[in-house]
Amino acid sequence: MFVFTSNLRTMMKNRLILILFCLVSLVSLGAYGGNTSTSNYSLIDKDKLARPTPKFAVFADFLYWHASEETSSSWVYVPQLPNITAPNVYFGWSPGVRTGIKYELNDLVDTQIYWTYFTTRSQEAFTASPNQTVVPEFFNGFTTLTPFTSGKVNWQLTMNMIDLEVGHRFNPLDSLAVRPFIGVKGGSINQGVNSTWNFQGELFDIFPIAYGATEKLKNNFSGVGPSFGIDSKWKLYKNFNIRGDFSSAWLWGKWNIQDIYSGPSLSGLQLATTISTNTSNSLGSLMLRYFAGIDWTYEAKASVTLKVGYEMQYWMNQLRLPLFQQVPVHGDLTLQGGTCGILIKF
Repeated sequence: MFVFTSNLRTMMKNRLILILFCLVSLVSLGAYGGNTSTSNYSLIDKDKLARPTPKFAVFADFLYWHASEETSSSWVYVPQLPNITAPNVYFGWSPGVRTGIKYELNDLVDTQIYWTYFTTRSQEAFTASPNQTVVPEFFNGFTTLTPFTSGKVNWQLTMNMIDLEVGHRFNPLDSLAVRPFIGVKGGSINQGVNSTWNFQGELFDIFPIAYGATEKLKNNFSGVGPSFGIDSKWKLYKNFNIRGDFSSAWLWGKWNIQDIYSGPSLSGLQLATTISTNTSNSLGSLMLRYFAGIDWTYEAKASVTLKVGYEMQYWMNQLRLPLFQQVPVHGDLTLQGGTCGILIKF
């Protein structure tokens, strides 16, 4: 009986040891497998964080825009009744450029800085009808009330802007990518106006008489302020996308206004002193911009994206030249036209 009991205890003990050994083995294997997975996951995350994959890109846009400040860009006053008119300056289509660089870090945050340059010019002329005279529309020339029979104006507008943006791109839909951003915009919009005036007629309908005058004006703005916006891409077909970008900026700036009228001069003799005024004021300027178009991307060692579309910029209260009422106009500036560009990402 004792031997049987001893053998039974020995058998149970061996089975218990075997069961414990199996349990320990299973726990060890599970722990090893879990540690391996966790270790690999940790290594991947650490590698991504420790070794980011930055991407650089350079881009350039060709602009072909049309500027407009109608109906505030009047330059000549035709006082004959019943049709009192004040013709405006009409700008033609002119080229411009925008170029910059972009830096992306791990598809999280991107930073880009770019420069925009656009200049345009308008040349207008007006000749009065027989027995008709005209007067300069700008304040200093108008105050003399000197009549002229013809006038010419050369009006030039030049914009220089620098933008710094920080944005983040994400995909709310598989076919839609959006990039909200904030930034800083700063630069200048300078306008120069050079006009010449001439009179040719007869004194007492007997003696020929001729005289001339000039008037030069400046409307120079410079400012800086915050900007924000959102860029979007909607997948159209394969590598083609629909683009829709919108942004706004509020620039705190300063306007420097200058008006110098000289004349008239008769046979080289100065008959009147030069009238000169200089004013400046500081105020905020609102800018709105949008772009609508399409782009196409080619993927290789370097990614190349081409885009084309329509762009418009609206600058509120840009033209502040004083007219004959001695009240500055608050003329809005609109820039609009075609934009095509290329972006190369390394």
